Amino acid sequence: MLEAAIVLELALGKYVEAAVIAALLVFNAALGFFQESRAQATLAALKSRLALNASVRRDGVVEDCAGGRLGAGRCCEAVAGRLVAAMCTLSRAQSFSISPCSPANHTH
Repeated sequence: MLEAAIVLELALGKYVEAAVIAALLVFNAALGFFQESRAQATLAALKSRLALNASVRRDGVVEDCAGGRLGAGRCCEAVAGRLVAAMCTLSRAQSFSISPCSPANHTH
């Protein structure tokens, strides 16, 4: 719409008004681009913070790995207040509670 207004103002010989509209149009496009890039960076930061990691015991040493990279038969270590990033079989525990995942997060 603003592009049509610019063309109309130029056709009527109102060059100052056309320049003002064009400047506002360019400013609006630049602001939108800047906000979009900031939104993408924020989304990437949130995704990296929400990535689930698991503490895995391999050869007697506990190390962190991405929850999606766990294989069957791996020994996960659950620590108080930390999410378990996989389906696990409980082998030994000391005073724990379980909060099941919501149906939206559960996949088969």
